[in-house]
Parts: sequence; C-alpha cells; structure tokens
Amino acid sequence: MSTKSDSLKEKLIENFSEFIRPSTTIFITFLPGSDYKTTISTAKKINLEGLNPAPHFAARSISSKKMLEDYIR
Repeated sequence: MSTKSDSLKEKLIENFSEFIRPSTTIFITFLPGSDYKTTISTAKKINLEGLNPAPHFAARSISSKKMLEDYIR
C-alpha cells in the first residue's frame, strides 16, 4: 500500500540541472507553514548543481534576530 509520503518521494526532482541550463536563477518560494530549513536545503542543492538559487523568506515569517541569523548562515 502506497502512502502520501511515498507518492511525494516519487515526484521529487533528483537533479535540477538535468532540466535547466547552468547559471539559471531559480526562485524558491517559502510556503507559509513549511519548514524554512527545507527551503535552505533546496537552495544549497540547487547551488551545488551549478544553478543560482534565490530563496524567498517573507519578512513577516521571521520572528527573531536568531531566526534571521539561522536563515542566512
């Protein structure tokens, strides 16, 4: 029996650079209610593939200086 998590894993892109030209800027949306660490790890993955990540974090979602510092590390 397949779970929602299993079907999501099947839809993940393993390597963005297979579909997108090198140095292309990729805008990454931070969805409300999602974990910002997922956005950060996606940006790191995209960068390692030779693409230019542009993550977006809504200012209203940053509740403290410590959280901001964690975002930009």
